[in-house]
Amino acid sequence: MGMKEIILSSKNKKDVQEIKEIYRNNLIFHYVDRVDEVYRLAIQKDKIPDAKVWDGSLLSTNREA
Repeated sequence: MGMKEIILSSKNKKDVQEIKEIYRNNLIFHYVDRVDEVYRLAIQKDKIPDAKVWDGSLLSTNREA
């Protein structure tokens, strides 16, 4: 099984192209510029059961010390 898809910053595209093709075969690379693109790619109903739709707002957490 293993990893099939990788999400990277668009700035890393040239670095990935330097990796030998034999290591890149059978992998799908997604290049993004913003964090909302990561959420759209990574949190999808077909990838994560019961995934929540991100509305673009920041989540706040209350942590007690």
